[in-house]
Amino acid sequence: MSTRQETIDRYRHFRAIAKQHLGGALKHLSRTAIKEAAQRVGLWSRGKLVMDSPDELDLVFDVAVFDTRSGQSRALDRYARAHPAAPGSDEALTLDALQHSRFHIVRVLRRHEIAGLVTEDTVTHEQLWLMDEGLEGTARSGMGLATRLLRVNGFYMTTGAAVPVTADVLKEAIASRSAWQSEPPSRFVNDRRFPEAVYAAAIRQGEMQFMQFRDPE
Repeated sequence: MSTRQETIDRYRHFRAIAKQHLGGALKHLSRTAIKEAAQRVGLWSRGKLVMDSPDELDLVFDVAVFDTRSGQSRALDRYARAHPAAPGSDEALTLDALQHSRFHIVRVLRRHEIAGLVTEDTVTHEQLWLMDEGLEGTARSGMGLATRLLRVNGFYMTTGAAVPVTADVLKEAIASRSAWQSEPPSRFVNDRRFPEAVYAAAIRQGEMQFMQFRDPE
């Protein structure tokens, strides 16, 4: 079994690669795409971004980078085509994991015995090993989180954006589209519009004041 430090070192390695890929994907976004993403999460007013916290910009970028508009490729996929990673490399592994990442609503169960957190997907009830140094130190048992996750090297990581989720946040997000109110969660949680609906609800309800994204020193 890996030691805590070995696991943290692996996490930091893959985290750095993921950040590099996501930073590259941002360069494949137009200003219009960023504006539209900001509008969809409620952070655009009178021709400019309006945020209570700089961390809310991560939600805008998350929506913009992973957006799948009809007839258009994602910024992440355009980046992958323009900058292919060497086959078999950690860069290629991480890029593929990012491209196949999925949005999850998870509940924190406990600290993992090695590092990070044990979380439960609230839809599938699968237990997920989530590596995140910031959340490990601050997330309380029972806390709900909405985040896009990628799986690498046996654990999951966020793509960089996450919001606290309460029953009220979920209720508001689901109510934003009438079809979701009659669908099972296993269907609407995979709807490309669901992440932005959850982010928008969390922002409106002031939940982002409890989040602060920091890289380990």
